[in-house]
Amino acid sequence: MKTNYQINDQFLLKSSFHIENQVIRQFYYEYRGEPMELWVNAGNNNIPVLRSENYMVGTTLKFSPFAIDIELYQKNMKGMLEYLLPNPAQASNNPQQIREYRLFRGDGRTRGLDIILSSGYKNYETYLSYTLSKSEERYKEIYQYQFFSSETDRTHQFKWVNTLSLNDFTFGLNAIYVSGRPYTEVRLVGADGDITELNPEDRLERVDPYHRIDLSAGYTFKIGKLDMTLSASVFNLMNTQNVQYIQSVATQLNPDEKIVNTIVGNESELLNRTFNLGVKLQF
Repeated sequence: MKTNYQINDQFLLKSSFHIENQVIRQFYYEYRGEPMELWVNAGNNNIPVLRSENYMVGTTLKFSPFAIDIELYQKNMKGMLEYLLPNPAQASNNPQQIREYRLFRGDGRTRGLDIILSSGYKNYETYLSYTLSKSEERYKEIYQYQFFSSETDRTHQFKWVNTLSLNDFTFGLNAIYVSGRPYTEVRLVGADGDITELNPEDRLERVDPYHRIDLSAGYTFKIGKLDMTLSASVFNLMNTQNVQYIQSVATQLNPDEKIVNTIVGNESELLNRTFNLGVKLQF
């Protein structure tokens, strides 16, 4: 259900409500410090259908040459899944120990604010977008059924897109910033710690924020009746070292009461500075 109310040419009010049922499920789990994902069919092996109720209210304001769009939203979910090791440190320090993952079912919620500011001139367009959000989930078997940050939680997301056209040339400059995702820090869980009994906020850390700048240029010309575009771009211009997941060290006493440190996972970085060349032929 969607409702729009046009007050005048510059002012629009809007709202929406809809219910979704997702039968192809995606959920995350951590294996030796690395975030993994699984895709499964709901209804099989006790995997529930994910049901969500989505609410939105917002407004659009236009005051030439600018336009601003604001939306407040909330998403309530039933049938959330968490697949994890209750004792991650113990399993990491003992390679012979069976890694007994457990599947938890619960519910979740996401609340947020989206703001988009856009502007356009004869040969220049730009827009700024900002999202402030909180994604949480909870499970009856995990720490008193309290909400905690989900793997998809990113508090701040910022994007700035610019396009400049000069005759047959087009130039682009984009900037992106995203808050780091939460993950379970094995050292905070402890050698004998049980995730189901710990306050999630006491075991969760966040990877560093993700940020990058991209630069691009294109030139369009004709070959007979065909349009050809030559393009070049630089992904991650500043060569920012963004991290996908990090390495942890689990500490435990062996039967001889000697300290054993085990490295959990491998540190992995996302794409560094990358140059691209392209050719597009349009018939």
